[in-house]
Amino acid sequence: MKKITKIIAVMLVAVMLSAFAASAVGYTPAQKAQLRFDSDGNFKIMQIADIQDGINLSPLSQKSLRAAIEAERPDLIILTGDNIIDIRSGTLGVFSDVDYTCVSGAIDDFMRIFEEYYDEYGVRVAATFGNHDGAFTAVNREMQMEIYQKYDCFIGYDEAIANIDIYGCGTYNIPIFSSDYTPVTEGELDYTQLAYNLWVIDSNDYVDVLGNEYDAVHDDQLKYIEKETINLNKLSGKTVKSMAFQHIIVPEIYDALEEVPAGTEGAVEKDDKYYVLPEGSAGHLQEKPCPPNVDVYHNEFSRLKAVGVEAFCFGHDHMNDFVVDYEGVKLISTVTAGYSPYPYTEGTLRGVRVINLKEAGNSVTFDTYMHYYEDSAPEAPEEEKEMNFFERIIAWFKYIFMLFVGQL
Repeated sequence: MKKITKIIAVMLVAVMLSAFAASAVGYTPAQKAQLRFDSDGNFKIMQIADIQDGINLSPLSQKSLRAAIEAERPDLIILTGDNIIDIRSGTLGVFSDVDYTCVSGAIDDFMRIFEEYYDEYGVRVAATFGNHDGAFTAVNREMQMEIYQKYDCFIGYDEAIANIDIYGCGTYNIPIFSSDYTPVTEGELDYTQLAYNLWVIDSNDYVDVLGNEYDAVHDDQLKYIEKETINLNKLSGKTVKSMAFQHIIVPEIYDALEEVPAGTEGAVEKDDKYYVLPEGSAGHLQEKPCPPNVDVYHNEFSRLKAVGVEAFCFGHDHMNDFVVDYEGVKLISTVTAGYSPYPYTEGTLRGVRVINLKEAGNSVTFDTYMHYYEDSAPEAPEEEKEMNFFERIIAWFKYIFMLFVGQL
């Protein structure tokens, strides 16, 4: 159920933005940011996936994130879920205050870092959620979104602010205006200068209460995206291309991968079939991708492809960082940005993804690459890695304790 404060926010937004009734979403925080390409026609996005670093963000994770941001200087950071680990002390509705303290503390740990860079050079931050963010905690997605919104750098929102009633929390669009766009402080945004669009999508968590099967993007979410795309195209007077960011990968990934015989070096296995990256693909396939249960899947890939989505960026599968072409659309996977999801071992990939959008006349092109932490912080000493190991052990003891308390 949506909070009374959000109903009030909707009323205020409706009154303030009545002149912009043509848009289904009104003036959202993402629109108010009026993001645009720079004078050279560049816009840089940093995707951060699966920080999932528990109650306390480790010093090594903090150092690595800072080094990557300082090296890349993105215009926008997008968190694609599993931003925190599932903190279960509120599973049965007990000790919810403990849950809130832990969840807000985990979010604050990395959001404070991003806020510093917003103050320094204006980087903005958006986020959606993954299966570990809110499935087993008293602090649901809507409550977590309110924690994010304490920070000036944050432009994500619960779609209820625009009076949109769809499943989940954190499905919205971020318009990117052209380099010729002139920001306004009042009045209507000039959507004829819309150059590109980003979809941030909540791919939800689990189908079953035991967490054995992953959920998918729901039909009403997809209908909202389809409808809003029509509105964006109408406002801009052209067909606007877009890119989607979400946590759980789509099932079509197994159509995009190359099936090979059992025993093929580097192949991953799913349902007694074996797969490798197709020839010409970039990156690494180090674990089997984990898409949603096909019985709850609503043909997201084909439906969003039909409305101009030319690339999907996923997290979820912590050791994969590939870029695969499928039916003219890029399926992009990004490795974990945290040090808790997997132990620190040689060869374990960690980092963030960089996506460079380039304005070229009336079109936009893009390229992407991984920024591995070793690229910007190669001097990380061995003792820090060992410290991180012990910190991880302590964090897990805290986690197990909280899990035990939550079942009382």
